[in-house]
Amino acid sequence: MERVTGARTIESRRVPWLMVLPALLLVLAINIIPLVYSTVLAFFQWNLTQAQVAPRFVGLDNFIRLLTRDPQFLTAAVNTAILVVATVVIQTVLGVAVALLLDQKLRFTGVATTLLLVPLALAPAVVGLLFSSLLSGSLGPINYWLEAIGLPAPSWLGDAHWALPSIVLVDTWQWTPFMILLTLAGLRSLSQEPVEAALVDGASSWQRFRYVKLPMLLPVLTVAVLLRAIDSFKTFDLVFLLTFGGPGTSSTTLSFYGYKVGLQAFDIGRASAIAFLMVQVFIVFVVIFYSRAKDQL
Repeated sequence: MERVTGARTIESRRVPWLMVLPALLLVLAINIIPLVYSTVLAFFQWNLTQAQVAPRFVGLDNFIRLLTRDPQFLTAAVNTAILVVATVVIQTVLGVAVALLLDQKLRFTGVATTLLLVPLALAPAVVGLLFSSLLSGSLGPINYWLEAIGLPAPSWLGDAHWALPSIVLVDTWQWTPFMILLTLAGLRSLSQEPVEAALVDGASSWQRFRYVKLPMLLPVLTVAVLLRAIDSFKTFDLVFLLTFGGPGTSSTTLSFYGYKVGLQAFDIGRASAIAFLMVQVFIVFVVIFYSRAKDQL
């Protein structure tokens, strides 16, 4: 009996692993293998326009060239940092503010909450094409309305000073509802006893939010901010469809610059080095963010 029981125990332990094995193999094939292959290529010089020349090992030369002799890479890094900080800050502030308003359960709150799903349901490619028409300098309705009320109508996508803010604007339009819905779900899951106690003590609406609701919301906001920061860090489609990285390099992000180097210049080694550096920045960011916010999770 003991042997039979032991065999059944071993078999029961194998079953969960066998059930997740297909998913593990799929993750390995789609994510891990390409990541390892790309990391290896980062240490080689390989240009697809020279098919007759075999990849040549160059060590850290691709990284040194990017960090010391490639001003476009540094510009793309700065643009990416600005994009991440701007979108996360704006979307978080707007998300919390609108969620607090919707939590009041005013008239038409249900309709407004439903309409927030519309931007999230649209593919980024559709959003990019939509706003490329809306923000058109000569034919766009936004500039027409601005001129009609006597305000200056900038060249949103054709001016180096407005290109990156335009991408921030479009990204904010699409993803602020994500922050609103997460924050609203967090607000409606909060325990009401501390809020009611603060109300009895005479706390104002701001004090109830600042000292009671916000501390309890931090776990939700921490996860939401992390997800948005990761997604903004790898922004590509909006840049591709709205500005194509221009004018010049004023709106080029790291993802888009990697695309230009790898799929336009066909410099696979340097493009792989860009991807490798992005992964390292992402890992460092997540580690620092988690170490600072782990008490809230």
